[in-house]
Amino acid sequence: MTGYNRDSVVAICIRSNPKYPDYAVNEVMFEDSDPIGQVTMAIYHGRTHVEYEYDTLFDDYTLWSTEKMGFTAVQQLVGELRPGYQRGFP
Repeated sequence: MTGYNRDSVVAICIRSNPKYPDYAVNEVMFEDSDPIGQVTMAIYHGRTHVEYEYDTLFDDYTLWSTEKMGFTAVQQLVGELRPGYQRGFP
């Protein structure tokens, strides 16, 4: 996920494989210091992490989680899901 700024969030596709869910990287747009919306920068296959070609199918808001996570939270979650993870030693 390198190359994205700190004002990006990740949404999980709730209609994909639950073991390897697809995910979207969204950039948060601001006016002054207030968030005003999000723009999808890329959508990735959950198992291979290869970027999907854009498809209007992905515009269906019912595909995506309503709660978003920042990169730090995603990194922590991925660390916890990796084999051999021990709490306190990511």
